[in-house]
Amino acid sequence: LNLIVARLKSGATALQIREVIFAKCREWDKNPEMMTFLRPKTLFKAINFEQYLGELNAMPEVPQRTG
Repeated sequence: LNLIVARLKSGATALQIREVIFAKCREWDKNPEMMTFLRPKTLFKAINFEQYLGELNAMPEVPQRTG
């Protein structure tokens, strides 16, 4: 929890944190080697989080489905 609080204090939003979690789960969930990195220590370490956030910003937005 301390790492998440630190990211929030450094300016990340709850939505950004959520999106990083979802993005890395989608990216790593089918790879047994990478699944071991789905942990707070990896996701929320300052340098890693900034990189993952940058990756999100570089991705094209997927249009939301309606109805």
